[in-house]
Amino acid sequence: MNWKQKALSGLMAGGFGLRWLAGHHVDADDPALAAALHAVDVALGWMLAVAVVLALRWLLLTLRRWLARGRRSEG
Repeated sequence: MNWKQKALSGLMAGGFGLRWLAGHHVDADDPALAAALHAVDVALGWMLAVAVVLALRWLLLTLRRWLARGRRSEG
């Protein structure tokens, strides 16, 4: 793994952990705290979804380049 892959993996693992913490039911009498935790949960969910889409895009582009290189060497 290069440093970019390690950094992305660490960020995604940290995001999943924070989302797990934010998604747990907290017995908070303060509605502001409950709203803040919900907002963090939603924001992290969207960030993780975008990160997964970007990772899939990178994977598909890498696969496409790899396949194109293979075809050039055959011809």
